[in-house]
Amino acid sequence: MGKNIVIAINKLNPSAAASLGRLKDGGLDIDIIVLRDRRVAPQDRSHIYLGDLVVSEQETDFFDEVQLAMDLAPLRETLLGVVSRGESSIQYLAKLSDICCDWGLSLPTRQSLEIATDKQRMRQAFMEHAPEVTPSFIRVLNSSDATMQSIDQVVGYPLIVKPANLASSLLIQKCDTSEQARQAITEALRTIGELYSRSGRHEKPIVIVEQMLEGDLYSVDSYITSNGEISYCPAVEYVTGQAIGVDDFFLYRRSAPTQLKAADWHDCKRAIERAVQAIGLTATTVHVELCKTKDDWKIIEVGPRVGRYRIEMYREVYGIDHSDNDVKVRLGIEPQIRDEAKAYCSVYSIYPATEGKLERIDSFDEINGLKSLVYMRRLIDDGSNVYHAKHGGHALAEVILACEDMRQFEQDCAWLENNVKAVVV
Repeated sequence: MGKNIVIAINKLNPSAAASLGRLKDGGLDIDIIVLRDRRVAPQDRSHIYLGDLVVSEQETDFFDEVQLAMDLAPLRETLLGVVSRGESSIQYLAKLSDICCDWGLSLPTRQSLEIATDKQRMRQAFMEHAPEVTPSFIRVLNSSDATMQSIDQVVGYPLIVKPANLASSLLIQKCDTSEQARQAITEALRTIGELYSRSGRHEKPIVIVEQMLEGDLYSVDSYITSNGEISYCPAVEYVTGQAIGVDDFFLYRRSAPTQLKAADWHDCKRAIERAVQAIGLTATTVHVELCKTKDDWKIIEVGPRVGRYRIEMYREVYGIDHSDNDVKVRLGIEPQIRDEAKAYCSVYSIYPATEGKLERIDSFDEINGLKSLVYMRRLIDDGSNVYHAKHGGHALAEVILACEDMRQFEQDCAWLENNVKAVVV
């Protein structure tokens, strides 16, 4: 019997389903089992186009090693690979890894996945194996005088207070003084447990403090084969909320292509290679966030996942099918990359400048008239209470603009930045 079963963790992502369908249409024999943790509600897949894919579902307990092994055992001879999408699925993938790696399948090791989803352990791995790529950091358990003294000695100011396992800029705060840091740490420790629960995180909540990096922010998604070879997608540049004058820590704009010089791109890839090797990741897509300081590149984080909006951005700018490549690298198939830009793209995340009740988002409906519009979505209704990301708040809306005409693209971006604003009372 051949290996034809692909596990999707907890739910079947629509873009992953489309990618698996294309592989099946291309001659690869594939059937899908959605392996769902008993704590996760069943997925309504009526909106997902499946084509000829055969999809079944099986419930298990990812946090009961004996039960998980028993449920997986019948798949030993037929399991081809595991597809994982999204930050929340990585903790479940780690539970599968030991079993599947013992069977000879190409998955990231459990240890590498756990390190990559815990910023404290990630920083420790960098300090041990690639100290040149990491800022200084310290874990904090309280905001006592002794803790604040340790922060002064190890990290210094300005600094960042952040949770070890949460995504989307949640609870991240920049602090310029000891007083600000004490307040941010106290608030983070008070609210982190609730946020972990709301985000479906099963890890122990941890808060770390790290050196604030000064420089230009970028991210790069890459594919790592089972033997550790890395293929790099082109870089994406970031603009933060603080860069546009908002006292909050979130990503306002992601843009491609960038204007990185060849030497800088070479050094960027080297920093990514060092970070990936320090963690030990293989057989996965990685999303790497970096800061280009005046002296060198520093790694902000490495995630074993597809970066947010990268499927859309790489498609629009480079014609790269990032979803297909993510599935391929997890199944041991060579990904396809292009690096010649054919268009310009920016993704905007609209956050409130102040906290309160959202009255409206000015000019949001008028975005429909922009020639560069690819996608737009409201995430928060008028009348809702809205908060800064540093206090657990989320984006109010998302917009993707892309165009082959640079002048038209820049004109549309300028209009959006000047007119689309959240009105909060």
